[in-house]
Amino acid sequence: MLATLEQRHAELLAMMATMRGLIANDRIDRDAVTRTRLGLGKASTARTRFLMDTVYPALLDTLAVTEAAQVRQLRVDASDDRARSSAHIGKWNAATIAQDWQGFRRDAVGILAMMETRIALEKRVLYPSLGRSRP
Repeated sequence: MLATLEQRHAELLAMMATMRGLIANDRIDRDAVTRTRLGLGKASTARTRFLMDTVYPALLDTLAVTEAAQVRQLRVDASDDRARSSAHIGKWNAATIAQDWQGFRRDAVGILAMMETRIALEKRVLYPSLGRSRP
């Protein structure tokens, strides 16, 4: 499980780095932004599904009370991040990005920072427990 989660995180971080490179430019590359947003969505969905369907249930069945409480809180807090991310995606479609590239760039910085913080928290909370649960 740990190796799979590490892979999911690495894929997402790579897509985030690509987006950071794109928003660093004053001019929009529409095709690259579209491809990267699609890749970010797929990577984020894969990570979320793996956490919800595999990691959280497995850990909550085996962890001590204190550690399980941290995992439960992590799972609950994920819904706030997903809601913020969904609002961002809903606000910024291809047309609105093209119309307000500078605004998208500003908003994207905040979303990417939120995602990076979330991944760091997942690593800090989940990796130790998953490392101990290796067969």
